[in-house]
This record gives sequence, C-alpha cells and structure tokens, in this order.
Amino acid sequence: MNHSRRNEPLRYSFSPEMPCSIQLYEINNCQLDSNQGKAYILDLSSNGCKLESQLNFKVKYNECKIILTLKLTQNVELRGTIIWQDTRPHAHRYGIRIEPAYQKLITEELKAYSKMQKQGSSEA
Repeated sequence: MNHSRRNEPLRYSFSPEMPCSIQLYEINNCQLDSNQGKAYILDLSSNGCKLESQLNFKVKYNECKIILTLKLTQNVELRGTIIWQDTRPHAHRYGIRIEPAYQKLITEELKAYSKMQKQGSSEA
C-alpha cells in the first residue's frame, strides 16, 4: 500500500492498473445516457481516484459527472465528478472526486482488497 502526500488515511496505487468502465451521466448539469467506455484506475482512495482513458471529456470546457464500475472484492459502482484532466500522447489522465456517499464502501473494499492481495502474494 502506497501513501501519498494527501491527508487521506488510505490511498491504494494499483500495479498494474485496475481496469474499469466509465460512463458519463451528466454534463454541464444536463442528464444524459451515454455508453460505457474503458478506463484504468491508477490509484483510489475514499475521496477520489486518478484514472487513465482514451476518452477525451474536455474538462476545461465541461463539468462532467461519471459512473465508474470496477471489481475489487466485489463489483462496485461509484459516482463522481471529474475535477482535472491531463492530456498524454496516447491517453488522458483524470482526477475524480468521489461522492461522499461512497466513502465508507471504498474504504471497506480497499482494506479487503489489500488483504486479499497480501494473502495472494504470500502464497506465491
């Protein structure tokens, strides 16, 4: 488990990245029903995550609310807001602020996932 400079008690960095689905459900306060796209979570905490995707949400011009679907110890669906975007040569990185209602779920899942990973590596 890696800790960052942030004041969060638990931030998990995935290596390799954790695949997930990303779906835009609101843009500039307008509800919409979009298709799911592919993304990869680089790190996750109860407050947010950093992810990478080929999708370009043009956050500089849009307020984007998303749904992330991933599997840690169980399938998890999270809602959040994209707060920053960094464009890379072949992808885009995003900072996501997760809605407070999901904080307890994320903390419990990260603890269980971390324990599961440690048990798996000690058996190898």
